Amino acid sequence: DCGADLSCTPTALYYNTLTWASVIPLQVADPFGRLAASGWGDSQLGTYQIAPTANSYAFSVDGDEGIIAVDAVNSSRRAYLPSTFSTDDVLIQYEFMVDELPVGGNVDISPMLRVDPADVGNTYYFPEVEVTPAGRVQLRLVLRSGGVETTSTGPVLVPDVVVVPGEYLRVYAQVRSNIIKVAVTQLDGTLPVNWGLTVISSALTAGRG
Repeated sequence: DCGADLSCTPTALYYNTLTWASVIPLQVADPFGRLAASGWGDSQLGTYQIAPTANSYAFSVDGDEGIIAVDAVNSSRRAYLPSTFSTDDVLIQYEFMVDELPVGGNVDISPMLRVDPADVGNTYYFPEVEVTPAGRVQLRLVLRSGGVETTSTGPVLVPDVVVVPGEYLRVYAQVRSNIIKVAVTQLDGTLPVNWGLTVISSALTAGRG
């Protein structure tokens, strides 16, 4: 989501590692060590699905990074894996960067958690990591139910984290039982003791594991 300004940037988002650590326990990672001109191709857990599929053109992999082209305001680009990881208790760690700071609105980067398997594209939680035009990071938790989005908590400013175009930040997002946590650190950071945002929601169904 680039806000409402037609001159909105950045033009792309870059991910160089996505890691899932399930409570099962099982851990998988996607280092994007492949090439894909449309979509994100295959990971250890299967083929990425793009929602809607018409947006596949905006996704690519260059052998080191998964890239999302941001070429329209007030639009969403979503990729997910058809596995149990989005419904289970899970810790997701990923690194992202923007090539430019946004203009006219925030750019939001969000993992999908507690996805309803009967309504994958429309019902799930997502802890939103918002990059502001001032180069700061805000966190908020949003529930998407039946295609309608409602902010549960936030925005909360992340202190001491500054967005520099071309430099990666690390995001941790965890869901366990009815608790969702999210934090953002500089790339040399470690798993946080104090999470940037913690939400206990009675609407969350218990995960497996």
